[in-house]
Amino acid sequence: MIFPLGYFMSLSLTGRRHAKLLDSLIGEWLENDDPQDRVRLISGGPGSGKSTFAKRLASSLAVRPEWRVVFVPLQRLKGIGPLEARINDYFRLQGDEPFELDTAPLLSMGRDGHRHWLVIFDGLDELAKEGPGSESAAQDFASALADWRARVGDVAARFLVLGRAPSMQEARRRLSLHGKGTLHVVGIREELTGDVLRWR
Repeated sequence: MIFPLGYFMSLSLTGRRHAKLLDSLIGEWLENDDPQDRVRLISGGPGSGKSTFAKRLASSLAVRPEWRVVFVPLQRLKGIGPLEARINDYFRLQGDEPFELDTAPLLSMGRDGHRHWLVIFDGLDELAKEGPGSESAAQDFASALADWRARVGDVAARFLVLGRAPSMQEARRRLSLHGKGTLHVVGIREELTGDVLRWR
């Protein structure tokens, strides 16, 4: 039996693996509001459902009045400088009716009375394979996110980064994440042998 999307394998600080619903763990992380625990990385192979999960999460939080959610395709970000400025520039230039300069999504962070924010970055692996300098671009993103995390102040901002496992190693190092900071979406098989339930 293959479990549906929503299950993951995480690596704890002790090195033991634990299978649990991805929805549950991300929900607990969002509700805990720990200022020392603002970032989660979700890794997994192609087609494992990372982006689908994140879009569903964004949709479910967007209807809750206490939350503000921003979904960012990383490969679309351009330029250099503070990450939040690049995100605002991306949204200002999108679609037939782009945001005006004074209504870009992140300009209201910390100013509109909404303390809870979730910024989802999709496609770290895509950023890391876009030609010459791409590896540096992925590293620069991780450093820029670390800088932004340090500047959020009293705003309860959380950052969720999606990508394939190889692209996550440098991000983990630059963000100083260990153990629970990285979640791995995997296929989990259930096998019954006698009275024993085995995970493999």
